[in-house]
Amino acid sequence: MEAADLVFEGAAPSARALEIMALIEEARGALHEDPALMAQIEHLAQRLVMLGKGLLELDLPEAAEEIMRHEIAVGVEATEGFLAALEIVERALTEGDRLLLDAAREMVAQADESLHEAVRLNGENRARLEALYLDSSLML
Repeated sequence: MEAADLVFEGAAPSARALEIMALIEEARGALHEDPALMAQIEHLAQRLVMLGKGLLELDLPEAAEEIMRHEIAVGVEATEGFLAALEIVERALTEGDRLLLDAAREMVAQADESLHEAVRLNGENRARLEALYLDSSLML
């Protein structure tokens, strides 16, 4: 399956999924542990860790936090899934086991579904938050 073949619930793959799929395909072609590829994987993993941390450390008003709690959890789940896929790619490279790359690809698909769900929830929550703040501003 090529990165372009990924489609989840009618949605195109995210940029993050495509980026990881490209690394998976590059790993499939590598004959050994490629230092440049390992550095790319590590760099992306660091970005994902920062993203997950940022989601968990959002400073939100109480009403917004209550509304967005599930959305944030799903976003963190997506980030963790992408990280797990990268760990499997690293393992495939260090162990020379290219069959692990199929598992990594499946993890990317699952993580991307979670990401699409978080984006969907964000749209719903944004409308709820706008209504909440509009209602509260009318009370002033």
